[in-house]
Amino acid sequence: MSPFKVRSNFDPRAFLNEKWQQKPTLLDGFFEKFDDPLSADELAGLACEAEVESRLVSHESGEQWQQLHGPFAADELRALPQDDWTLLVQAVDQWEPGVEALKSAFSFLPTWRIDDIMVSYAVTGGSVGPHFDHYDVFLVQGAGQRRWLLGPRCGAGSKVSDRSGLSLLDEFDAEREVVLNQGDVLYIPPGFSHYGTALTDSLCYSVGFRAPSRGEMLEGFSDRLIAASDPSQRYTDTNATPPARPGEIDTVSLRHAYQDLLTSLDSSGEFQRWFGCFVTEPRYPDLILGLNRALSVTAVAAAIARGSQLRRNPASRFAYLPPQSTNGGLLLFFADGEDFELPGVCLDTVRELCSLSAINYSRFDSELLDQRCLPLLTSLINRGSLLLREDDAAMP
Repeated sequence: MSPFKVRSNFDPRAFLNEKWQQKPTLLDGFFEKFDDPLSADELAGLACEAEVESRLVSHESGEQWQQLHGPFAADELRALPQDDWTLLVQAVDQWEPGVEALKSAFSFLPTWRIDDIMVSYAVTGGSVGPHFDHYDVFLVQGAGQRRWLLGPRCGAGSKVSDRSGLSLLDEFDAEREVVLNQGDVLYIPPGFSHYGTALTDSLCYSVGFRAPSRGEMLEGFSDRLIAASDPSQRYTDTNATPPARPGEIDTVSLRHAYQDLLTSLDSSGEFQRWFGCFVTEPRYPDLILGLNRALSVTAVAAAIARGSQLRRNPASRFAYLPPQSTNGGLLLFFADGEDFELPGVCLDTVRELCSLSAINYSRFDSELLDQRCLPLLTSLINRGSLLLREDDAAMP
């Protein structure tokens, strides 16, 4: 059970209808009680690890910004001044179970939309400057206080300068000011400018959401279509006649070529498969390690029957599409960028897989498990997407 309990008077439906992707919103006292799931020292420890993505942002009077990338030496962090710097660590939910548990507070949104939780520790005056993001973010305030200045929505015409690797707005006009205390949450939709400054030494948990650009989706889907295309399928002429002007591209040929491409793109079934794989691609695939010795379907079935426990690898992402006519009546399950075709009887099993915590091991409900679903579980365990813990006996 998650330690983060949202206050009872929060209305998810009203929030989604009135605020989501529309305007910045202060959710003061969003949590009934909020205890930091990690300390500043623990965050600093993560920033010293080579496999963890971290950075340090500092500035002097006159807005002279500096950004350094980790990993950092412990002595380097201990020698920092008392003010005007921020330590940011990406994807802390991959490393700290308590931070991963924070995602449960936002279960009113699809789990496949959540990207990661970045945690920042800022001393008094610490900031990363005026900027805007291309994705939705919930800023959860931990210990301490931060002041946020909120500005207008930005766009392609907004002037941004690269200052030491930071994309900061050249002009920032604050329209509103809010101060976050522990347990408050500030929601900021894509494109809205904001500028946070620590009033005291403080922790902030940024719950970010995936927002691929149209260009990224076009590239990804077209790459899949290209890989599956038949090289023998080529442009052909229709109703060929001698041209009046040989150098001119006639409208009939142009329309024919365009329509041929549109026909290739108009494949909802293929798009569904690609999209499911796309949104479940892991941020850090190197953290998903397969077993040294693969288990058999029989061994996995026996372990589950004995009450062995499963949990999702924190680096793994799961999602599914229920059976429908566009996917041939099959249940499509997606794990870490790959798709699995399953019979409809596996729907309960897949739903349970998608609800498995990445925090604690849970007993898998063997009564929901159809034998036809065992190959899926075995594959996920062997590849490292599912972690199996057996307390009472060694695996056969």
